[in-house]
Amino acid sequence: MHSLALNETASRRARGAFVTAGDPTDIMPKLPLYWRAFYATLRYAGLCMGEACGLEWVKVDLDRRVLSIQPSAEHPGLKSVSSERPIKPFRELWPILEEWLAN
Repeated sequence: MHSLALNETASRRARGAFVTAGDPTDIMPKLPLYWRAFYATLRYAGLCMGEACGLEWVKVDLDRRVLSIQPSAEHPGLKSVSSERPIKPFRELWPILEEWLAN
């Protein structure tokens, strides 16, 4: 069973459908800007997919360097009341978001 899992992982990796913990720095520069911004938001802000998908530009404060996680029209429900919060992401996120806004 273990070898089957390893073979599946190798197969997915060969198709480019699998990212390991060591891959983020390798994959980021290769992504189109849209996906780089999305992936960086997940990685540097620690957001789950639903939070990142519901993030709107009006909830991104570039001056204070804060993301405001709140329900949106697209994603009206968060997991819990504590999911609604401000996030102070790692500094690596901001140049990528600024590049996205400039293009």
